[in-house]
Amino acid sequence: MNAVNVYVVRIYRRFPDEPERVEGILETPGNRETFPFRMPEELVRLIFPDKPEVKNRKSSRPTKVDGR
Repeated sequence: MNAVNVYVVRIYRRFPDEPERVEGILETPGNRETFPFRMPEELVRLIFPDKPEVKNRKSSRPTKVDGR
């Protein structure tokens, strides 16, 4: 059986000119830890830290790095 995680999300700022931007904190009530976030993607990474990031299909190929 999976454990249930409980989070409190407090959103302090939303930006009408930038709908993809939001600022707040994520709290874990049991141990009172807080984690700030500034974008929805950061919030998702805080809640699902083990989930691999979804990459753009165009950039899925590794890029060469020139060591010069």
